[in-house]
Amino acid sequence: MPFFEKIAKWTIVGGVIVLSLSPFFVTPETAFPAVFIRAIITRLVIEVMVVAYLFLALFFPAYRPRRSVIAYAVGAFLFAFLLSTAFGINSYRAFWGSHERMEGYVTLLHFGALFLVLFGTFQKPEEFKKVLWASVLVSVAQSF
Repeated sequence: MPFFEKIAKWTIVGGVIVLSLSPFFVTPETAFPAVFIRAIITRLVIEVMVVAYLFLALFFPAYRPRRSVIAYAVGAFLFAFLLSTAFGINSYRAFWGSHERMEGYVTLLHFGALFLVLFGTFQKPEEFKKVLWASVLVSVAQSF
């Protein structure tokens, strides 16, 4: 495995681990301490992961997304949500979301990009099992 491929893949794995640690991020200085910093960190980490994945997809064809029913279903869901955002009562609020909930189409696009990154990077179940175990350990630690 070439050096830059390892760096990009470890960037993605590290991003997944940081995302699984996001329940521990709380900032009491903000109006919504349990939500705001998590949403910002989640968006930033996903954006870094997307850049690493774009590098992998451009220079290593094995990481390019495959055709799959679930990938088409996620794409159709994102398109349907775009239509409901555009033709909703308050398109601006539906697109950006609100501070207390930090949802909206922008956040949904980030999660769609996260799906694409994970779908293209982890192609075998063995590759993703370590990440799932890390997520389980963080969930157990969060419950205490």
